[in-house]
Amino acid sequence: NGSIGFAIPINLVKGLLPQFVEKGKIEWGWLGVGIDEVTEEEATKLGLKEPRGVLIRQVMAGQPADQGGLKAMDVVLAVEGSRVDGPRDLQRIIALTPVGKTVTLTVVREGKEATIPVTVGLYQEPQPRGR
Repeated sequence: NGSIGFAIPINLVKGLLPQFVEKGKIEWGWLGVGIDEVTEEEATKLGLKEPRGVLIRQVMAGQPADQGGLKAMDVVLAVEGSRVDGPRDLQRIIALTPVGKTVTLTVVREGKEATIPVTVGLYQEPQPRGR
């Protein structure tokens, strides 16, 4: 009949509702990184047994990831012990993490596993450039 419907997962709504009631808005978590999939070729170079996790391509200066000590070429394998298989996992977990909460990231850096605490920042919409 030409109608279009959209569905929002109920677990997402349940998780965001208390924040909306308390603050009157939703605040999305942010690390300030450019991320990518881990390819099979990169997995070998980075010392991983399998191509999983999230490759940090860029760390934005002064942002939460930078302040926490993440570096380009780190591979995030888990957040607070929850396995991260790809970029969507990391984006979802961080976006839904309360702003100001410190989370522990399990990363591989130069072939060695490490844990890095990072305080999640507030995502801010990019401001349109003036003409």
